[in-house]
Amino acid sequence: MTTFAQHRAAFESFLDCVQGGAGKDAIAGCLAENVETNHAAFFRLQIEDTVVNGMDYALLDADGKIAEATICWRPLPSAVEMQGHPAHALGMQPWELRTNGA
Repeated sequence: MTTFAQHRAAFESFLDCVQGGAGKDAIAGCLAENVETNHAAFFRLQIEDTVVNGMDYALLDADGKIAEATICWRPLPSAVEMQGHPAHALGMQPWELRTNGA
């Protein structure tokens, strides 16, 4: 049995609390003491007809400052199109989606 499978019930309990609208005390009871060192925010961004789903992930250092950040957008064609909206205003080159056929 893998480690994940051994602790699956704990994660499912956490998801039940979050999705079921449990109070902060119930949710906190599922978390380790140092869980606040990692943060993630999920979002949906739309500019005109372009839509992306994304996640911002941050790892905090001992002083509570961001030590590492990861930003994910999907699907890739929409992410490329989204970057093109502000690119020129920010002085950036718009991204170009390249496939094996191009």
